[in-house]
Amino acid sequence: MQNETILVIGSTGKTGRRIAGKLADLGYAVRHGSRRSSTPFDWEKPGTWNAALAGVQAAYISYLNLVSAGHSEKEKVNSSVS
Repeated sequence: MQNETILVIGSTGKTGRRIAGKLADLGYAVRHGSRRSSTPFDWEKPGTWNAALAGVQAAYISYLNLVSAGHSEKEKVNSSVS
């Protein structure tokens, strides 16, 4: 068993769920970072960051950036407003 706790941000998504599972299989303690996890992490709420990061030695970040995913900045803004 590993002595490290790893925060997996986006652990409820397709990629994050797989990463969290593999890390757990390797014996790492995994802290799930999502808006609805027991220790919530929300990119839009910096007040959630400290608690989610407390006591972890590493973090894996799975984050969808709409601009890099082929959407224009205008589409990104419009989707967040609607």
